[in-house]
Amino acid sequence: MYHIQFHPPSTDYLLELEMLTGAKLPPDYNRFILESGGGQLTSGQFKNEKQIIFIDTLFGSYPEEISVDLKNMYVLLKDRIPPEMLTIGSDGVGNFLCICLKG
Repeated sequence: MYHIQFHPPSTDYLLELEMLTGAKLPPDYNRFILESGGGQLTSGQFKNEKQIIFIDTLFGSYPEEISVDLKNMYVLLKDRIPPEMLTIGSDGVGNFLCICLKG
């Protein structure tokens, strides 16, 4: 699945992310990121009936690399992304994958 896999975040890291965003992470995403850690995908092409979606990287806990760390990317993009959204990945060409934290 991953070409480069990040270490899974600690529960403390995820609590800090929730405090930073002011919202609880969705349980499914919380479970996913704790198990997978995020990373660069080997094949990030997903298809449905209407479109093909490309995902290059799923962000994780990687503070040394600001462009793939969940908390750093939240701070970096908070003026560009609606506050109820969390950027969790990118397609590698400037588009971001987000999840909704509220509602």
